[in-house]
Amino acid sequence: YLAYGPYVPMKPGTYVATMKCKITGPAGLEAGTWDLGFFDPNLRLAAGQVVTGQTDIRATFVVTPDAAGRLFQMRILYNGKGNIVIDQLSIEKLN
Repeated sequence: YLAYGPYVPMKPGTYVATMKCKITGPAGLEAGTWDLGFFDPNLRLAAGQVVTGQTDIRATFVVTPDAAGRLFQMRILYNGKGNIVIDQLSIEKLN
């Protein structure tokens, strides 16, 4: 993985996670994948592709009461194609 963490416990609610980044390489190139969830492979909340031209990766997700307190992480798996620069990860509680 190129990036992972921040391993913070989450309270129940709806959140948006945003990773500011710069993905460069040939147009339309898949440079990797991303996912977010808890420090447990069976508790993935969202996932997608990392493609050249992207400047942010954003996902809205819900933490249920039974998942509260688990360690949250957002990860990027780099496949060796193109270039990925990560500037910032933010997590905002919506409600």
